[in-house]
Amino acid sequence: MTFLTLILFFILAGYFFVRLIPGLLALKMRKMQQHGQKQEKTEFKKSRKKHIGQDTGEYVDYEEIEN
Repeated sequence: MTFLTLILFFILAGYFFVRLIPGLLALKMRKMQQHGQKQEKTEFKKSRKKHIGQDTGEYVDYEEIEN
């Protein structure tokens, strides 16, 4: 009787793991995708903002030379 109980337990545990693991992996993947989308948005905003100060560089007047 104990042997049959162990077999039944392993079958039920295997069934639940087979059903549970893909669901947990899908949930984890969704969270990772959402986190990645948030990072892309913040990195994009940071990379677009450029500030050049008034005292940076100097204006150089030039003349075109004809060949």
